[in-house]
Amino acid sequence: MAEYRNCAACGERFTPRNANQRYCSTACRTGRQPPECSIDGCTKDAFCRGWCSAHYSAWQRYGDPLARKRATPAEPYKGKLCSVEGCMNPALKLSMCLMHYHRARANGGDPGEAGSRRIPRGICKVDGCQSPAVAKELCGMHRFRQTVHGDVGPSGPYRSGIRGTLCGYCDKPARVMPWKGRDHLAMCLDHYVELYPSKGLSVSKGRQQHGYVRVQNEAEHRMVLEWKIGRPLERHESPHHKNGIRHDNRPENLELWVTPPRYGQRPEDLAEWVVQHYPELVERAQREFQLKLAI
Repeated sequence: MAEYRNCAACGERFTPRNANQRYCSTACRTGRQPPECSIDGCTKDAFCRGWCSAHYSAWQRYGDPLARKRATPAEPYKGKLCSVEGCMNPALKLSMCLMHYHRARANGGDPGEAGSRRIPRGICKVDGCQSPAVAKELCGMHRFRQTVHGDVGPSGPYRSGIRGTLCGYCDKPARVMPWKGRDHLAMCLDHYVELYPSKGLSVSKGRQQHGYVRVQNEAEHRMVLEWKIGRPLERHESPHHKNGIRHDNRPENLELWVTPPRYGQRPEDLAEWVVQHYPELVERAQREFQLKLAI
């Protein structure tokens, strides 16, 4: 926890840098107000050579207190500009900006023309993708898909159940895609659960740090439970392993657990929440209760 101390001159509270500091600022320690920076328009306190710390650092690094990496239209550069015609960047080395200085070193003293030489690569060639191309007329996402899967896939990112690729065993949308180094086809959730988790297997060869199995950035136990209950899980729902083994994702080993959205609720609010989210379970519980009363 930070230690606070009252200034011996003005009485204001401050955080000391060391055990012997008694004053909050140089003005309180010396008893006089430090002068302002000598640069026109700068109202900061002078630090060294009549300049503030920012202008002094610029002088140390570039030899000019007004030097900046790049000028802006709102605040044009007031110091020496690059000697290359048409370049509006500040001169930092040998009367040139850094870009033309490095060009001159690489090209035997010729800094070249003003402006960047970077060649625009255009837009990704995949229909519907507006991302800039990075290699072979593809954006980073589609270039990665082509390298790993051999197919660029849809224009947008992959989503659960909407991948643009059909299952290799039926006509449903694929949930698990072929992976480099694996010998399986694209599979929908039904065929994946039937071929792998139901038999205690998985297409993934590794586990997370906490023992859970992940399949292409998805938790396998959540995929299997979604298949079991026939719908996507909500935010307050989570799978539970009955035997406590986190990589055992057989459907019979998973059950649905629920965490209420908030704690400390009134009973009537909790009952309303349960009826709203699980009406089938409420009806079944009422029928079972009526049967018990009849007996």
